[in-house]
Amino acid sequence: MKEKGIILFDGVCNMCNASVNFIIDRDKANKFKFASLQSETGKNLLVKFQKDAEKLDSVVLITQGKLYDKSSAALKIASMLPFRTPFQYYLGFFRRH
Repeated sequence: MKEKGIILFDGVCNMCNASVNFIIDRDKANKFKFASLQSETGKNLLVKFQKDAEKLDSVVLITQGKLYDKSSAALKIASMLPFRTPFQYYLGFFRRH
């Protein structure tokens, strides 16, 4: 069984919580686990990757032994979900023409 990606998010941020709900609604294959940056699990994972939880205020993805943060995390998460973003449609249009 393939290891699940771990998404760390700011647990006190309403927009972050909405983003987590958005991901959960679309993650039909259960590819992700979630923890807040402020949780013990989140802090321990960040220490493992030599990141300071106090300095992070963005989404973090840990998958396949790598840590992604900010926009790289968001893009990686989007690529792992089974939906097509408008940007993916745009790229697909040019691939066909």
